[in-house]
Parts: sequence; C-alpha cells; structure tokens
Amino acid sequence: MDTMKASQEMMEAWAARQSARTGLAPWREAAVEVIEAAKQIGVEVPLNATVKAAIMREQIAREVPKQPETPVAPVSNVVPVQPATPLLKSDKPKTRGIKSVYVIGALKCERVIEAADYLRSCGYEVFDDWYSPGPETDQYWQEYEQERGRSFIEALDGYHAWHVFNFDRTHLHRCDAVVLVLPCGKSGHLEFGYVKGLGKPGFIFLDKEPERWDVMYRFADKVVGTFGDLEDALSDITMFDHAL
Repeated sequence: MDTMKASQEMMEAWAARQSARTGLAPWREAAVEVIEAAKQIGVEVPLNATVKAAIMREQIAREVPKQPETPVAPVSNVVPVQPATPLLKSDKPKTRGIKSVYVIGALKCERVIEAADYLRSCGYEVFDDWYSPGPETDQYWQEYEQERGRSFIEALDGYHAWHVFNFDRTHLHRCDAVVLVLPCGKSGHLEFGYVKGLGKPGFIFLDKEPERWDVMYRFADKVVGTFGDLEDALSDITMFDHAL
C-alpha cells in the first residue's frame, strides 16, 4: 500500500511539473503510456480524478480520426450575374464624390430625357422630374393667369408659381451638380447661374456648334458636346473641388 501511494504521489508530482513546463498534452500522453505499461505487468496505478480526466481526454483524442478539410472553391469560379444593358449605357467605372445630378433644360427639349437616361446608366442619381408636366405647361399657366386678369408680376406671386419654384429650388440645393442641356431658355440659364453661385459644379451640354458665341459660358466647369465628354467631365470633378 505504501508503495502504491508513493507511486501515485510521484506520478502526480511529475505530471504537475510536466504540465507547468510543457503544457497539458505532453504529460497526458506520457501518463497514458505509463498506465498502459503498468496494466501489461498486472499493476494498477491509483489516480486522482484530475489525472483520470486528463488521461481520458488523451485516449479519446487518440481514437478519433482527424477529419480531412473540405476544399473551398476559389472565388474566381463564381460567375457574376450580368445586368440588362440599356440603349445608352456607359462602360466606365463610377468614381469620385458626385452622386446626384440635376438635369436642367427646356420642357420642349427631348434631349433632357436622353441625357438623364445616360447619366443614370453611369451610376448617378438623376433628377429630371420637373419634365413630367409636358411641353405646354408654361403656356397653359400663362393662359390661365391671363384669363383671371392677372399680369405676369401678379402671377409670379401666386401659389402655383411659388410651388413650382420651391420644388425646383429644393432639388437644386439637394443635388451635387447640374447639367444644362441645350437648347434652353431663360429659366434654365437662371437656374444654372444660381447653382454656380452656391459653389456647385455645373456643366453645359451643347446640342450643336452655336451660331452666336457667348464668352460667359466660361462660368461652367466644362462645356461639352458628347455623352462621353459629359461623363468624363463629371468624373474629373470631386466634391473637394467645390464648396458643396
């Protein structure tokens, strides 16, 4: 009995030293080998609960085979879904800080819709909702006010004029940049000048070589004549170039 007790105390002391020096796994492995060797010669070595639990974990680890790792398919094998291609679409990546564009133009100018659609294909959020009432809107407003006996100055102070004015001005403030699509009248040029006064980027999109040249178009950040040039101009301007 004294010999077995001494053997237990020696094993526990040795196990403690091994655990402190090299971690649990090495002494658990050695302990298992000692126990198995003792069983072969018919000697049972008494162990406390801590050592028994450690040896059991080691035996289980030996019996459980290591599972092979499941290979992961490389990302390059994933085929991206291609979006539908619109009639007019840019193939250049979207860059810089301009995210929203207000398209300024005339209600009778169909190029407004073409320019707006192209800019959307470039990835911009485009505002052209003012175009929805139709090409005769201003004429109907004038006829209506004149039938009521109002002058132009009086009509400008009416609810309709104020609502339309505030609607457009709200989005002129909201958008990051503007594009003036020609041909365009006085209202469009006034809006363009107002936005430039706010310190925002502004671009003029010509419809043709002008018959009468105007040097004040130099107020624009860029005057362009093609969709590609318009996209390049917007890409070259960053939010840090203007006090937006």
